[in-house]
Amino acid sequence: MPSSILKVANIVELKGNDLIEMLDEFNKNLEEILSILYRHFTCGHTVEMYQHTLKELSEHTSHYFYCEDQWMHLTSYDEESIHKDEHNIFTKHFIEMQASLGKTDVNLSLHALLDLTKNFTQHVLLSDLRFRQYIVKRESATKY
Repeated sequence: MPSSILKVANIVELKGNDLIEMLDEFNKNLEEILSILYRHFTCGHTVEMYQHTLKELSEHTSHYFYCEDQWMHLTSYDEESIHKDEHNIFTKHFIEMQASLGKTDVNLSLHALLDLTKNFTQHVLLSDLRFRQYIVKRESATKY
């Protein structure tokens, strides 16, 4: 994951296309981290490799969810509460995945990984898309 994404100053001040591009970049990085976790699972990598990637995932999602929550609040997004609930579900599955690492030694629970991936996919394809559409509509309305 590119570390530059975590170093953006005044990230909550982004608007319009810049905000949409940042959302896309966050999601691409999250997808990359989930792919690495899947490779760990399928290749039987060490616990240390899982832990490193899970730490990356934790840092990335914490920062991303914080920024996205701020953006939703600052733009008065009407589905903010629902969107935050999805963040909580993702976080819950992530915590379950971390717990399964300790119980299964090297192998993560495939069920936990698939749930996490499913929640990510649904969140990006549905919820984040609706938020993007809201941003575009809001920006268009303020231009005229």
